[in-house]
Amino acid sequence: DMGVAGFRVDACKHMWPGDLQAVYSQLHDLNTQWFPAESRPFIFQEVIDLGGEPITASQYYDLGRVTEFKYGAKLGTVIRKWNNEKLRYLVNWGEGWGFMPSDKSLVFVDNHDNQRGHGAGGAAILTFWDA
Repeated sequence: DMGVAGFRVDACKHMWPGDLQAVYSQLHDLNTQWFPAESRPFIFQEVIDLGGEPITASQYYDLGRVTEFKYGAKLGTVIRKWNNEKLRYLVNWGEGWGFMPSDKSLVFVDNHDNQRGHGAGGAAILTFWDA
């Protein structure tokens, strides 16, 4: 009702999807002064899923978009030409590289977690310092 159109929810992998659904279901539809009737808030959830853990990003797909930390990390390795990567390899960039489905993910190159050594990617992450 106050003009908020979406939410970023931090550390979702530490919360049960059912509990998040209970919270999200209490959200009001977006204000019809600016959005079509019955429009829901845009939700994206931080779930760091690099594989090898019991909690996976796919468990949160039905609740909203999920952060794809591998996107920025892998893009950095290609741009930096690490592991003999080449730009022409990007022709099938996306799910063909093992990323989440594009309609379920929110992609980014850098964020506050990566800048502080958390998240994923380490030195591969591209920042404004690399421009």
